[in-house]
Amino acid sequence: MDPVETFLRRINNLHLDDGPKRRFDVEVNAILHVSSQNSSVGIDRICWRGDELVRLDEEEAVDVHSLSVVGWAGSENLLCQKTQPLDSLEQLWSMFSSVQELHIRGLRSGSPQTGRFLPFVEELSPKTISLCGVHDPDNSILQALWNILSKGQTKDFCLVDSVLKPELKDVLLMWVQVTPDWNSCSITDPASQEDCMVMAKLAEEIYGNWMDAEEIAFSGQLFQIKSAHLQNVVPPGQFYEEHRKIRAASAQISVLQDEDMLTMFFFKSDASYVS
Repeated sequence: MDPVETFLRRINNLHLDDGPKRRFDVEVNAILHVSSQNSSVGIDRICWRGDELVRLDEEEAVDVHSLSVVGWAGSENLLCQKTQPLDSLEQLWSMFSSVQELHIRGLRSGSPQTGRFLPFVEELSPKTISLCGVHDPDNSILQALWNILSKGQTKDFCLVDSVLKPELKDVLLMWVQVTPDWNSCSITDPASQEDCMVMAKLAEEIYGNWMDAEEIAFSGQLFQIKSAHLQNVVPPGQFYEEHRKIRAASAQISVLQDEDMLTMFFFKSDASYVS
């Protein structure tokens, strides 16, 4: 199978053995390959039409629904239909201005190439952001996240197996404050026990915000941490002691916790008080 098709099937959650099950069908996906050794980015535009993977011609004017940024250390942009110099990325803006989902995979900050690329990403206002395998030694990716999330347009955030500095907690706290109708925040496999502890402190603050809410305007918010370090930084039952306080405001907090996962779910209650 074509490597690009394999990659796109994974992004779109397609099961290859038991039939197609996808998040998107005719929406357009794009991949931007960003290398620390190349002054251009590689571009692929692809969409699913039925079970068929279709590459779009350069002349075909369409809005991109889902943008995947793939970072790597090679000197060539592989698997790409075209390239675009980093100095002229603004020429691509009309193609990406309607992006609803932003997936960043394997990107590492610290190179001039990544530094020139991030301002382009900051212009986006996606509803969903996911980062996987991202390394950010100079905080420039965090700064880009701050600029995107501060717009209040992103509703879902997912971080997997990435190395970001403790300032991530401040970025995500800012996000939930400026976006009261956020839907979900998921943190999987923080790089170290210290990183897991920072995310546990974020969970405490989000939990406290829910408990102290004077007015329940939004419901159905999910916060989750998955980590082998969790049992070392969050004692079992830590979030249960004052669990009922918010119920007088016709809302509930559901907390599920085991050795490697903490899930908090905030939702409106049909009853004014539930014992």
